[in-house]
Amino acid sequence: MHQVPYSAYGVHIDSRLPNRKMVTLVAFASATGSTQEIAQRIASRIANVGEAECLPIGSLDRVDEFDTIVIGSAIHNGAWMQQASWINT
Repeated sequence: MHQVPYSAYGVHIDSRLPNRKMVTLVAFASATGSTQEIAQRIASRIANVGEAECLPIGSLDRVDEFDTIVIGSAIHNGAWMQQASWINT
């Protein structure tokens, strides 16, 4: 598979794909809503230069349609929440 380079602003710099914005998933696991709020703010900022979706980790079936994935989780007793624990494996 051909890897396409990106600029720092999330736009493909490959001349074969002019002006294609990368699609970013901001996935989160939140216990009380704080991590969700932060994830939504991150997605909002990313959406200024590309496309972004903000979804709970538990709702994900597939992630292959995204160019970039940002993952965040609440941390309790030094560990990520259970639904985000597959990231560490």
